[in-house]
Amino acid sequence: MQELPSIEKFSLNNFTFSPINSSHKALIVSLYTNSKAMTFVEPVQSEQNAIKIHQSFVKKNTNRQSGFYTWAIQNEQLLPTNKSENIDINKYIGFVVLYTKIGAKPLTHPEIGIMLKPENSHCGYGTKIFTALITYVFKLLCCDAINIRFQPSHVAMQRMSKKLGFIFDEQQQSKEINFVHDEMRIETLFQQNWPS
Repeated sequence: MQELPSIEKFSLNNFTFSPINSSHKALIVSLYTNSKAMTFVEPVQSEQNAIKIHQSFVKKNTNRQSGFYTWAIQNEQLLPTNKSENIDINKYIGFVVLYTKIGAKPLTHPEIGIMLKPENSHCGYGTKIFTALITYVFKLLCCDAINIRFQPSHVAMQRMSKKLGFIFDEQQQSKEINFVHDEMRIETLFQQNWPS
């Protein structure tokens, strides 16, 4: 997997993806300290730990060799029409992640993930956001496949992955489980099956 290019802001499908920076601290803290948002992710974090996670995201976003990028998501339909207005942090509905390695270990395929505020879940945003992100990642990295990783009990993620064309790849699951010992299900979307 090649080094990632510099992270940039982009817009697709009525969503704006802004690289996580210091101004997104409230968003990350609000998600990582929220039990509903963390249901299928990991244990709820203290505010202090959530701040450290935010700082880690900012640091990784500025290091092209980190293999880990995060973008805050805005629904453009919720943004002010007057461009001179300040964009309130509450306009962010969650964030997405792209990573090409875990620690120092390169992944076979880049992985993407999403975390939405609970009030923005189950609104159809996840599928639209992933559609935009997948399109962007295939162009950005010129890769032949993308993985997602999720808890097998996460029914909504199972439905969304199926709708987007991800498939369970037992061989990929076996490769990844050798160095990441978790109970997550790994599914793969091949570029040849994705409409350009």
